[in-house]
Amino acid sequence: MQRLSPTLGIIESGRNCRNFVEDNMSVFWDVFKPLLPYLVGLYLFDLLLFVLFDMPAAIGGLISSYFMGALAITWHRVVLHGPDRYEPMNPLKPQKHELIFMLMLVGLSLASVIFMFALFFLSAAVLPKGSMSFMLVIFASIVFLYFIASRLSFYFPAKAVGADLSLIEAFKLSEGFVWKVVLTPICATWKVLLKLIIVIIPLSIVAALIILPIGGSSEMVNMVMQIPMLFYFSPLLTVLGITVLSNFYQYALQYHGQDHSGETHID
Repeated sequence: MQRLSPTLGIIESGRNCRNFVEDNMSVFWDVFKPLLPYLVGLYLFDLLLFVLFDMPAAIGGLISSYFMGALAITWHRVVLHGPDRYEPMNPLKPQKHELIFMLMLVGLSLASVIFMFALFFLSAAVLPKGSMSFMLVIFASIVFLYFIASRLSFYFPAKAVGADLSLIEAFKLSEGFVWKVVLTPICATWKVLLKLIIVIIPLSIVAALIILPIGGSSEMVNMVMQIPMLFYFSPLLTVLGITVLSNFYQYALQYHGQDHSGETHID
């Protein structure tokens, strides 16, 4: 099994990344199966809280994001080091650079949420809510966040393999890749998204027809819907997105003649 050969074009890269994942589905399951017991346990924990206390599925789902982060870190290594040379992350014994990856991801996500809330309330206080000006401010802020996220995104494949790349260096390295990072995942994931629609729509109808007439709630229907999402579609979409990001990160390194391969871990 070979490493991904990085490409530049949006459509070309989408096809290249999709083919890489399809050719390495056995590796995907090798990476994902050790995480399944934790995800199943957390799903059942949320289900128990809902059945006993009518609590929405939140706590287990929040903790599950850590194990999905472990999947993301390991898959970065699959792409950048090769399907035969990668080192899987042990979620119970995370290394320093793996924890930094997780904390930075959480930190940037929280910063984005705080920024949006602050901007929303500030705009609502100054501009008429629902006006065109208000909507334009919100739209512009979302575009701005997408831009910043895309420019900082190369930090994560670098940190996943233990390479010493700062946020400022990641911002510089990703120049010219914003549209590629934003649009290529669409080209890479369309087949999986189509399968998702084919599965989810009939499943939601059947689940609603069975659960709601016997007194079940829409939340219980959502819990049923989470099963294919949590244990197949979400992980697969994650590795497709990770493959796209690692593809452009690797291409940028080659273009700029830099070495952030992370073959030796640098904490």
